[in-house]
Amino acid sequence: SLRRVSDNIVTDNTRIMGIFENVLLNNTKETLVITKKYLYRYNDITNVFDRIPMAGSVPVGGFNITSNNEYISGTTYPFPNGLNRFVFTGKGMTDIYMYNGTDVRSFTLDNPNYAPPLVNGVPALLTNAWYIIWFGERLNLFNPTLNAQANPQMVLYSGIRDVAGNGDKFNVPGAGQLSADTFEYINGACILGNV
Repeated sequence: SLRRVSDNIVTDNTRIMGIFENVLLNNTKETLVITKKYLYRYNDITNVFDRIPMAGSVPVGGFNITSNNEYISGTTYPFPNGLNRFVFTGKGMTDIYMYNGTDVRSFTLDNPNYAPPLVNGVPALLTNAWYIIWFGERLNLFNPTLNAQANPQMVLYSGIRDVAGNGDKFNVPGAGQLSADTFEYINGACILGNV
């Protein structure tokens, strides 16, 4: 079980909420683990998981996810200048986070390229989403929370990723939102092809 694994590999002794393979731009990979409190990176030399420090606007005490059932979603999504970055969020989190290879920061508060989506022409407060995917050169957020309002049938997507940082902006040409015509929650997302 995830609980049993977490007791053996991480130091905060909380449940593991996500295990990820972060594909770096040099085609190497690193294993990342997110618990209810912290992000860890597997260290090939010491054979242990090292806790990644929190910085910027991220609470020093960690994510403090309260439920054991609200798993995390994450994706490799490089910075506009091409440097490595891993972006993650989930239903139990209070923000969207990014790991820059050194520390964990807020994607929305510590990111100079970020621009919020517009709701009725006014910038909206984006606090989290249930799922996140890098697809079509865009960051795609499923079930986003905007202005404290859950949007369980919505996909929010950024502009096309470029050196100007439009891939981190949700208010530029190419960005937008799509609300499915359904009463069901979006309960998952996966990439099936290039369209």
